[in-house]
Amino acid sequence: MKINTLKEDKLESQQETHAGPPAAGKFGSKVQFLLLLLISGAVFFTSAFVTNHLTEPTGDEPHYLVISQTLWNYHSLEVTRDYAHGDYQSFFRGRLLPFQHTSPNKWGELLPLHSIGAPVLWLLPFALAGRLGVLLFMSVVSILIVVNVYWLLLSLGIYQRYAFFTALAIALASPVWLFSHHYFVEPVAALLSIYIVRVLFQKHLGALDLLGSSVALGILPWIHVRFALSEIVLCTFLFARLSAEYRFTKIRSYLAAFLPMIGLFLIFEAYNFFVWGSLNPAINQANSNEVPFDAPILRGLAGLFFDQEAGLLTNFPIFLFLLAGILLSFEKRLLRFNILLLLLAGPYIVTIASFHNWDGAISPPARFMTILVPLFAFYLALVLQKARSWIVNGLFLLFTGVAMLYEALSLPGGWIKRENGQSPPLAQIGWAMHLSLTRGVPAFFPYPGKNALLPPGQGIPLIGWLVLCGGLTLLVVLLARRAAPH
Repeated sequence: MKINTLKEDKLESQQETHAGPPAAGKFGSKVQFLLLLLISGAVFFTSAFVTNHLTEPTGDEPHYLVISQTLWNYHSLEVTRDYAHGDYQSFFRGRLLPFQHTSPNKWGELLPLHSIGAPVLWLLPFALAGRLGVLLFMSVVSILIVVNVYWLLLSLGIYQRYAFFTALAIALASPVWLFSHHYFVEPVAALLSIYIVRVLFQKHLGALDLLGSSVALGILPWIHVRFALSEIVLCTFLFARLSAEYRFTKIRSYLAAFLPMIGLFLIFEAYNFFVWGSLNPAINQANSNEVPFDAPILRGLAGLFFDQEAGLLTNFPIFLFLLAGILLSFEKRLLRFNILLLLLAGPYIVTIASFHNWDGAISPPARFMTILVPLFAFYLALVLQKARSWIVNGLFLLFTGVAMLYEALSLPGGWIKRENGQSPPLAQIGWAMHLSLTRGVPAFFPYPGKNALLPPGQGIPLIGWLVLCGGLTLLVVLLARRAAPH
């Protein structure tokens, strides 16, 4: 039985490694592709309508909409006019002040603190349907993320069944579902990034692929300047892919790959110079002291993964398998992908961990990590494929269910954290079970002393989660070695 399973997996691997995206024509791929569209679309669009009727914008959300509204109503970026006239009350019933959401340019004019890229992209949906139009736009963005995850997994040699279930888990048990009914900018950047990486690892590069990747690269810094690091890395890998495939024989391919990006970057710099009075691409953030390396990095790093309000692993436990997937990916054929992920994730995570708002302030969990989540999906799929264990599959389903439960419980009110040291859905589950579940998950709020990593009493929960992550990693690696053909 074991030998037959290995033979089937080997045959499927040979068939699927070269199959590419579902468009290649295999019936199973088409069914899975349509199922992904149907399930994710139903969940995301339903959540958008529920959110529009039951909740109000929170945190940075209304201020992003103010940018779109000011552009549409006043054809300018003078958001103070929108705040002063109360135009925002069409989507927010309270009172908004520009406190911490505007930044002075060289001439002292108050302009949006937040980057204008996403508000421009969803400007037409906002003009047509207001807040609901933006929520539906974000739902479409989230669906496209899931689809690109599926295609990327297939192009990297993941079997169809594992690619499907991993992409579905990313849709339902990761920040993707959570942010599909909010309008923060990270999902837009996540879509651009996963699309570019998917193109980099597909079998052939077409003219439309190159043009699309170039436009996506050019848009990234418009979304937020912190994504400029990702743009540099992805641009370098695109150039390397072109050089390896064409050398310098097809100049048109190079023009398609880089002219749109260069053009968008020049427009971006012109915008910074004429609107803000500087060529510094981060001038809007710098003028309001929103800069990196102004907080202890170690605290931010631990919190990004393990804080019960903001942490990736504690809120979306399928990523407890991430380290095991990374260890199992140490093979020659995956070297290029691993190097790319290291260069994308390493500097970015260190940078955001050094912000004083490393958690994203008032926002859903894992906000700043969301751009990396679709790319991490490969390592989760690799765990399922290499371990081939009912234990691992069962735990993966359990963790998927936990994250879905969190989201289902918090959907009416929005899964928004407020830096009070307690996860709202976890507290709700604990209350229903008459258990203090929040005491078993590390909390990094309220902030401890300047040099302290954790508030008092949080060391044991953090050690417990580190042991859990390490134990799962060891289990998966041992099961994968046992399942490997000899």
